[in-house]
Amino acid sequence: MRVGTGSDVIEQLTAITDLAQRRGVTLRALGGAAIYLHAQHPHLEPWREFQDLDFIGSFKEASGIKALFSDLGYTSDRELNTLHGRYRLIFERSSGEATEDKVDVLLDVFQMCHRLPLLERLQADTPTIPLADLLLTKLQILKLNRKDADDVAVLVGSHPVGSDDDNQVNLDHLAHLTANDWGLFHTVARNLERLRGMEMPALVDRGEVVAKLDRIQAAMEAAPKPLKWRMRARVGERYPWYEEVEEVNR
Repeated sequence: MRVGTGSDVIEQLTAITDLAQRRGVTLRALGGAAIYLHAQHPHLEPWREFQDLDFIGSFKEASGIKALFSDLGYTSDRELNTLHGRYRLIFERSSGEATEDKVDVLLDVFQMCHRLPLLERLQADTPTIPLADLLLTKLQILKLNRKDADDVAVLVGSHPVGSDDDNQVNLDHLAHLTANDWGLFHTVARNLERLRGMEMPALVDRGEVVAKLDRIQAAMEAAPKPLKWRMRARVGERYPWYEEVEEVNR
């Protein structure tokens, strides 16, 4: 499995997204590598190792996505892409007997513990998805691990929070999504509370990050909630509010 340095990650992400743009293929980066790409500056060192590359695109452009990665020297995992190809494509690039690079491309929707509709948001930022959505892909994880917690801390610590997607975390969008899905709201709120008590990477200002986490939670709580949300909140954790994540063996 490839483990990339910071420069390797930026070089690979840039090569892929630049080629996609030239071909008119919509492809946006996800995951820790995307956070590094968005937060990079001359003094920022990678806070962890990055394994694999993750993207999201449109199912309508699946043939163009396959052609793009084929031209970059990747092979398609035919079995998995046949089984999961409506919502996911997997590509690999090898050198000799070793697999060096793996790419995971989601199509239309981000679906793990919670569902995030991203198709209509793909044009709001480039080369990654918008920061609010990138943040939610981490905060929607039911069992937030050390790696993902560090990713959240770096993303929040490296960007302002505000009311649009112009290189900041869009609180209005985040509050809107969580106000229409109690399960997502609950998982995100639990993770915000956990993050306040966790250690954070040395490269971020803990006080600044916690203050921004407080602003995120305040925006979520202040957003008007429909009756459906309030009724589901009364049920609480007595009924599962998340989806079990199905692992895809690769």
